[in-house]
Amino acid sequence: MIQMTSATVYVNDEAIVIEANTLRFTEGKGQQTMRSGSVGGGETEPIYSKDVSQNISTISFDLPGTPENIALALTWKTKENTNTCQIAGSTSEGNLTRTQTQGALLNDYEVQVSADGVIPIVFSGNPLI
Repeated sequence: MIQMTSATVYVNDEAIVIEANTLRFTEGKGQQTMRSGSVGGGETEPIYSKDVSQNISTISFDLPGTPENIALALTWKTKENTNTCQIAGSTSEGNLTRTQTQGALLNDYEVQVSADGVIPIVFSGNPLI
């Protein structure tokens, strides 16, 4: 098995330069819970439920803190929930592709002003496909 260590991030069909080793994502499959239900006689049965209100994916990464990237982040923020994000990577053993539609920057992004400053970006949107 080969660990994937690199992938390309596209936002609105544009390849984005990100800080190495900062790409993370969640699939958006939601939260599940399990509780115990009584069946009588001191016996119980597990009751499984899925909270579909939590079916929201995230794609997060850090951008280098450049004026160009500040402008990009502002553009993504003003597009509200109309951004499309894609992750594409591969190893000799296979490929990884995930796409998020209706992506939005829900929180205000923070710009770190320093020689090695970054802009943490977190897109939230539909479950990944």
